[in-house]
Amino acid sequence: MKKLSALFFFFTLVFTSLSYSQSTDIKNAEKLVTDGLAFLKSSNWSSYAKLIDPDDLQMLKGTFDTLVVRDTTNDMATEFSGINSKDEFLKLSGAEFFPYFMKYLVFVQEGLAEVLSRMDAKILGSVNEDNYIHVLTRQNTSLGEKEFSQLEIVTVVQKNGTQYLRMKDDIRTLAEQLRGEY
Repeated sequence: MKKLSALFFFFTLVFTSLSYSQSTDIKNAEKLVTDGLAFLKSSNWSSYAKLIDPDDLQMLKGTFDTLVVRDTTNDMATEFSGINSKDEFLKLSGAEFFPYFMKYLVFVQEGLAEVLSRMDAKILGSVNEDNYIHVLTRQNTSLGEKEFSQLEIVTVVQKNGTQYLRMKDDIRTLAEQLRGEY
């Protein structure tokens, strides 16, 4: 009976420990998402970039590196306001490039700055999956008189003991398509 009690106690400790660890990871992931959404809302692209998975940032930058290298002029590199040459562009890290990329998107996508600045988001829940935590949010915003509401899943990945936001799948897909088409 003592062995059974000891075994029961051991499993209770293990499950309590796992539960606490997962709960802490989820709370940290939800805070990361909240911080990221705040940086999106305020167009603080440099701070937002620090929260994104470095591999995702490098993949995005690598796509544009390919396009800039293939460009026979400086036009592609200088499309990003503040970058004056191919060499300057190619020296940027993924995290350094990201703010230029987002400023460009806001410039070419009419109304995006307004939509982001008016965004209000609420975390609805989270799901653990291996080294990912998927955070479900309800995002509300408006553009002029129109109001928009959507559910959005933000994925957080754990790498080397640090949590990062994953880049949205549609941006990752666009980057891969651009790399293949040009």
